[in-house]
Amino acid sequence: MHEDDGGMELDTVHAVRKASPIGFTSTRENERLENNQVRRWSAPVDEDEGAESSPCGCSRKQVDTSGEAAANLQLTRLRARMHAIVIDTQRETHKREKQLTLETTIQVAALEQKHAVATTRLAHQAANSAAQVEKLQAEKQELQACMQAQQERLKQLELALGGKQIVDASR
Repeated sequence: MHEDDGGMELDTVHAVRKASPIGFTSTRENERLENNQVRRWSAPVDEDEGAESSPCGCSRKQVDTSGEAAANLQLTRLRARMHAIVIDTQRETHKREKQLTLETTIQVAALEQKHAVATTRLAHQAANSAAQVEKLQAEKQELQACMQAQQERLKQLELALGGKQIVDASR
């Protein structure tokens, strides 16, 4: 690995730690990982020198593997946490959808009930209005019949009065 690559990976590991809302590792494990990273990043390894031994007697490749394993472990934990967050979010979303569906169903049922009550009330009003119209039409016919009878009676009285005047005039 090159120095630039190492710095970038170290930044990535620190960014992953900072991005996680809850620490995925214990303090002791963090210290262990940091010590591994210090060992890992303290002496950059060139690609040609990968098989050489370090001053402590272990190969640099093993140190890199240990650091990579720690980074992979942390990445795996982060992925697991993100997956858990996604699942929790999906559960919450599903729960909220069910809640909203229930609330909507209740509101629809209430509106349907109001609609049924209003429809019934309007049907009663329409029936009452129809009955009232029939009653008024019957009264109108009675009044028209009464007026016609009065007009005939008035004509008869006028004729009788006219006949009486003729009889009185002829006397």
